[in-house]
Amino acid sequence: MRQKCNFSLVSKRWHSFTQEVLYEFVWISCAAQAKALALTLLSQACQYAPLNPTKEVMIGCQSGRYIRRLHIETSTLERCDPTDLRTILDYSPQLLIYSDQRSIRRSLYASTAEKYSDHYSSPQKLLSALAHPNNNLRRLSWTNYDDASFHLHMSPTLRSTSANLEFLELTFVSANPPHRFPPSIGLPAHLSGDLDPSAHALALPNLRSLKVTLDNDAFSVLSTWSMPRLVNLSVNHNLSASIPLAKWCPNLTQFVCSADAEWNWRTPDWIAPHILLPAHPTLEFIGIRDIDLRMLSDLEVVPDRIHRDLTNETPFFRLKGQIETLLGLPQGLPTASSKPFPGLKYVRDMSLGSHLMRMGRSDIEGPELRVVKFWENILESCKGQDVWLEDCYGVNVTRRDLGKVKMHARGHPVTCHIS
Repeated sequence: MRQKCNFSLVSKRWHSFTQEVLYEFVWISCAAQAKALALTLLSQACQYAPLNPTKEVMIGCQSGRYIRRLHIETSTLERCDPTDLRTILDYSPQLLIYSDQRSIRRSLYASTAEKYSDHYSSPQKLLSALAHPNNNLRRLSWTNYDDASFHLHMSPTLRSTSANLEFLELTFVSANPPHRFPPSIGLPAHLSGDLDPSAHALALPNLRSLKVTLDNDAFSVLSTWSMPRLVNLSVNHNLSASIPLAKWCPNLTQFVCSADAEWNWRTPDWIAPHILLPAHPTLEFIGIRDIDLRMLSDLEVVPDRIHRDLTNETPFFRLKGQIETLLGLPQGLPTASSKPFPGLKYVRDMSLGSHLMRMGRSDIEGPELRVVKFWENILESCKGQDVWLEDCYGVNVTRRDLGKVKMHARGHPVTCHIS
């Protein structure tokens, strides 16, 4: 690709020759790339606007007409702005393949009115721009995040491009878990009625592969579709409610979990200690195992420049977020008005290896400064929420102890040997 870019700089003629090769397959891996592409297409459109103000001419004179495949796959913290994506779609009139791997940013705190308004970059408008007849789509991977009315306009929107679709993937996710945000809140009256099967019938004569995450509404729509050439079907069930462990165990006071909890796509901006226990009203004690293994594992996946900086706490960001979620900090919760564990009094690090790393008693001259700073931040968060932080022996971790260890901290790699 770098060589192709160099060729495009030889002359204006070479530049025009290489555009088709450079833009045929666009892979967006971060929000900055999406914004850069959107600005490029807009600037090219503005350049030709004085010559002919019609949109068709502006699109025909810029690089977007060469885009055939658009793949968007970013990390959770680098999701793309939907406005940038709408701009890219507007100026890419000949798309054949589109794929969004849960990489479009949605506001977790957007009001219901904003969510269902007829906005320029709303989910419905994005899908309409993508399903334009000129695109001739053959493969479509679409992620529906928080559009409760998606099942109502899905079929009518896809109808204009359904004749050529050969692969369709529909993923239904939500930034607002059902147990925290009831679906009945604020839905417009015209979106709350029953489904009319005739209005959602859709013919997909060339569709061969269908991959979908189903809920009840989506299943009702898909049951009206005609797919005579379908040969591959993949169905994932979308649970509509969380497991009510708090209801089943109302007197639970102690819970032990592992430090390897992963971010869940249902709650992308906070980390529950365990998928079975997102919240509990009477829990007083939470023990966390294998923190040492989690810290070592997190260090293995960071870039070398961060790994070499032994004062950088970035590798422990997710672990810090998990522990802060237990404490009910506002930045860790979908809503700041309630805590998941209002009765929590004790958080215990049950890992001996983590204790040795924190106190500088492993086979190194002293602990890493970033390890000590990590625990100082955790201790400060615990104190702010009136929660005691304990080591694996049940002894309170204090600022005084961490201060003593910090004086002897060294810039050594994290290692731990337990005999």
